[in-house]
Amino acid sequence: MFNDLGASSRSKESLAVLFWTIFCLMAFSYRLGEIPPYHTDESYYIESVKSMVASGDYVTPVYHEKKRFAKPILIYWAMTVPYKIFGFSLSAARSVSVFFGAACVWLVYYLSRRLFGPGAAWFAALILPGFYIHVLAARWATTDMAMNFFILLAIYFFVRGFQEESERPWCYGLFYFSMGLGFLTKGPPALLIPCLALLVAGLLTREKISINGLRPWSGAAIVLAVNLPWFAAMFVLNGEEYRAHLWGAEVRDRLMNNAEIGFYYVWVSIRYYLPWSLFFISALGVYLGLIKTGSPGAVELKTGVWDRVKNHFQNLREKENFPLLFCISWFVSCLILFTLLRIQHSRYMLPASPAMAMIIACFLDQRLRYENFHKWWIKIPFYLSVVLYFLAGVGIAVGLFLYSSISPPPLRMELLPGVLILSAGSCILFYIRKQGRLMVAGLAVTQLVFLSGLSGDLVPHFNQYPMKNIAREILKVGKQDEPVALFRLDNYRAKLEVLTAHATYQVNDPDQLRSFASSGKRVFLVMRETDWKDRFQQERWVLAKKEDLWEKIRWNAKTLQAIQQNGLAKTLKKYREDAVLLTGGGF
Repeated sequence: MFNDLGASSRSKESLAVLFWTIFCLMAFSYRLGEIPPYHTDESYYIESVKSMVASGDYVTPVYHEKKRFAKPILIYWAMTVPYKIFGFSLSAARSVSVFFGAACVWLVYYLSRRLFGPGAAWFAALILPGFYIHVLAARWATTDMAMNFFILLAIYFFVRGFQEESERPWCYGLFYFSMGLGFLTKGPPALLIPCLALLVAGLLTREKISINGLRPWSGAAIVLAVNLPWFAAMFVLNGEEYRAHLWGAEVRDRLMNNAEIGFYYVWVSIRYYLPWSLFFISALGVYLGLIKTGSPGAVELKTGVWDRVKNHFQNLREKENFPLLFCISWFVSCLILFTLLRIQHSRYMLPASPAMAMIIACFLDQRLRYENFHKWWIKIPFYLSVVLYFLAGVGIAVGLFLYSSISPPPLRMELLPGVLILSAGSCILFYIRKQGRLMVAGLAVTQLVFLSGLSGDLVPHFNQYPMKNIAREILKVGKQDEPVALFRLDNYRAKLEVLTAHATYQVNDPDQLRSFASSGKRVFLVMRETDWKDRFQQERWVLAKKEDLWEKIRWNAKTLQAIQQNGLAKTLKKYREDAVLLTGGGF
């Protein structure tokens, strides 16, 4: 069923994997405190964990002085560790996801090695951190990357237990324990995804998986042992309020919504995984018989496409092809599950990322082994990838040049276009010389460097988001229990809360504002300078900081014509206005 690992020493190999994992850890951590990109859900965890540490209540998360039941407790507990070590900061909050994101790279290597051998294992470890959705989730203070790790860990222990059942029966116990930890992180998906993948693969393959061998009753006991203490404590402490939340928000709203079933997650599987998704399409085409390869070991028939698909599918069901069928089942299970739930969040496809990485890795390893990677179904995705890097390099260079009159870029940002173009050129050279493994490694490193620069430098530079200087001032002079209000600035509340870890509220009329300020302690207020001067300048607010605020820019023909005539800096000037940070309260 699976490839045997053998017994030879792999110390150098393990060291190389460790170095690559550390490199990924550094790439995910690059300028970690920068936003955007960020996720609005980060504010829930950042502020809730801060409240948890300050209050000493490690059972019930509290957000904006209200109990938060939306997710289980494990991610909150994990985030308290860097908070206590490094203090309250965006980087500390995100460091948990960074750790799990890098750990997934390390783990996918060892899982892929058991499934497909060392060549594919290296490719899987190189490809996974190059998925844009993986990089995003590794830089977000949310539950997604932690759950992704526990799902991957559970599947690793299942595979190891299946291979070595007579020698290491305890692996199945760790399989259930890992799923239990995943459930304690984000709930049912941590159980559904591994179980669905095993169920689908077991139904389709001729390789029989014994239900009794998996010890399901013992497994259920392990999952309950991991989760029951906290859930029981929540029912005891919060009773009907918690039960109503579970039924309403977690069951009824998710399963009984009126959204239409569509192809959203199919599009996510392409867009958020570029350029590797191009190879993934080729891999599925080859493995399902949609593409005729003529490779050794392939099912080749001089018949129609449908007959070829049926024969390839029958070939996948053979015992020796179970690892590949299992990975396809894993990916398809995620796709179907979240499509049927009809809740559209791109990050939901994150648990499918290791399966996609291993499918692509197996595909590339086989093609390179047979030296037929110059076929069109490799050539097209490869050259499209290279074109994307060339276009990205040129586009970044042009953008930095035009934007330099507004905000001069640092040297490291100026070097990035050249790095992308040179790297793309090196990959072409490797491809022409038939150095396929160097070609894949070159694409992987280029992709990781590009995504790190995109998240840490480019997006924050081109999107000169407001609130950063205001947030620094709040952190400099404020205390952790002093709340912040934004007056008619709905779009910036989550950003400011992510940056400060202060409870941040939205107020929309003067009476709400005065009620907020009458709490008896100092508060912070952020509003447009025009609102302050027109409505509140005569009140007892103290001006602490000013910062530019961008209005929404309408990118149309008229705007582009104005840029051509007046220059970028002068045209964009009219879209700026000042925001002010005021301090006061107790009145």
